[in-house]
Amino acid sequence: MVLCVKVKKQDAEKARTHMIKRDIFAQGYRYGKDDDFLYFPVKEEFAIPKLALEFLERELEETELQPAWRDAAREILTEKEHNLGRFGYDSLGTIAVVEIVEELLPKEKELAQLLLDTDKKIETVLKKSGGHIGEFRTQEMIYLAGKETKETLLHENGCRFKINVETVYFSIRLSTERTRIMKLIVPGENILCMFSGAGPYPVVFAKKTDAKSLVAIEINPEGHKYGEQNAKMNKVEQKIKFYCGDVNKIVPELVKDGQKFDRITMPLPHTGIEFLPAALDAITSGGTI
Repeated sequence: MVLCVKVKKQDAEKARTHMIKRDIFAQGYRYGKDDDFLYFPVKEEFAIPKLALEFLERELEETELQPAWRDAAREILTEKEHNLGRFGYDSLGTIAVVEIVEELLPKEKELAQLLLDTDKKIETVLKKSGGHIGEFRTQEMIYLAGKETKETLLHENGCRFKINVETVYFSIRLSTERTRIMKLIVPGENILCMFSGAGPYPVVFAKKTDAKSLVAIEINPEGHKYGEQNAKMNKVEQKIKFYCGDVNKIVPELVKDGQKFDRITMPLPHTGIEFLPAALDAITSGGTI
């Protein structure tokens, strides 16, 4: 949990400017958001005239702080610019995904090259362009430096996953959750993985448990393609049946054919409730969703 300031979206820019000038941002976290508010990580409580602020403890995604990159950036940034910087990033295999504040955009390529120079594990630097969008929850990425690619290889739970970070949704932060569920699976379970993406849930379960059968459903054709490739790469393709399409259309057909599942995973935030009826129809008595 981290101290956050809760700000209405229409007031976010004013609040952000105030926090940057006073060095109030807490480094190492991404801001949170819901339909109406943004939640910025802060070092301390503060006030802004004529602005309603609320402070609360909230879970935020952590970023990987890189002191070497931050220190190297002093070579090309003024002290004022350096105080604006957010020197953290997500490492996805050999790709680093960074966030560059608007004030530093003229120097973003220089900053990206410095990152490559200070972290030898990284071969490519990309930056996010907006948030996750559309039905497939994908995120546009802009190339900044290094090897010009958006495809990378990840390692998790003794498995390897190839993904395109722009065309496929993959959350490395759900690795702990996948491990937790993996440890709950008992031999002989029939498992349905909804919204399976590039296959992290079904591939890990197939590789590391004695589940009887695994069904994976993904609506994004790119995610479906990578899911099948990753199953083959990890030599579990015979254990998983992949479907590309809408969960609410495919699951009723599976149930009609007599299939039921002892465990169903639904790693879809916000709109997952829309698919709960299909899951309830497909779960066995005493099963787990």
